[in-house]
Amino acid sequence: MENQIKKCFDKYILESDNVFIVVHNKLDLDAIASAISLNLIGKKFGKEVYLVIDDKLEDIESGTKKVFLNSKDDLKIIKSNEVLGFLTGNDLLLVADVNKSDMIAITKLELFKNIIIIDHHNENDKTIKTDKKFIDINISSTSEIMAGLLEKFDIEFSSDVANALLAGITLDTNKFSKKATVKTFETASNLIKKGADVSEVSNFFVEDFVQDRTIQKLIDSAEFYAYNVAIAADLKDNLYTQEDLAKSSDYLLKYNVSLALSIGKIKDNLVGISARSKGLIDVSKIMSIFDGGGNQNSAAAKIENSTVENILINLKKILYLNYKVKQNDVFQKEEEISKKEDKIKSK
Repeated sequence: MENQIKKCFDKYILESDNVFIVVHNKLDLDAIASAISLNLIGKKFGKEVYLVIDDKLEDIESGTKKVFLNSKDDLKIIKSNEVLGFLTGNDLLLVADVNKSDMIAITKLELFKNIIIIDHHNENDKTIKTDKKFIDINISSTSEIMAGLLEKFDIEFSSDVANALLAGITLDTNKFSKKATVKTFETASNLIKKGADVSEVSNFFVEDFVQDRTIQKLIDSAEFYAYNVAIAADLKDNLYTQEDLAKSSDYLLKYNVSLALSIGKIKDNLVGISARSKGLIDVSKIMSIFDGGGNQNSAAAKIENSTVENILINLKKILYLNYKVKQNDVFQKEEEISKKEDKIKSK
């Protein structure tokens, strides 16, 4: 795929006045490593390259923040509301580690003459409309693609960039425990040869004590079902971040489970789900039922105006109907909720 992307870049970057890069909101290690790599490629063509990020620095996870700050001086970072001031009408937008319009900072995509997507997540009806899409859901991470691209363009890069790319791969493979192929390990080995430090990369994953305690409480709520399924659901209205839910599901995969799901309240009237699979079940299909997305091994969704309990019930039903995952209390709980709602209405 790298050869096809390079051919596309050779044509459209060269033809464009400016290059804009956007990754998904809620920046993570794979996204920032991809952005850093695309910035190097754009500069090789002698173009002005702008990275569009609306995330607040204080909201970025600690490991991602370290990579971001290490590279900040080499990036021209602008907010989405500043984009218009840099457009010429002959501009290229590079979309990395995401393909859906509702997950990026830029909303007026029609302002760009050309859009190229490089990603490893499943498509859905919110996928950005462009005929220049390079999406491989079988690859470990966008960082793996980027490492190959930098090699194709014969771009020398610093140990900081090598660390970022290795961290992106490490994150999306859950430390090489899922979707890691021979090519993934070869890419990691090449990055180490180019200066990546495994110890330094490991430091990006050091847990914050308070966050770790929060995640462990969610994990403690996990129930285990037939066919090696684990579901952690906080029914006490504690608040989590989407990252907390993702880490909870990743952690549950350490056990003898094929599918792990974590459900928690993100903010008022918004509940998040994080789903992880070892490959036997395509979690992107499950999350698409809740208008979410992802890929076969990693997916998520956000649901407005519902509760953790209701989502848990619906999720169990879906698992039972589609995968015959046994559940003992689903319909009983649903009946109890219905009775509670009837009592409230009668009052």
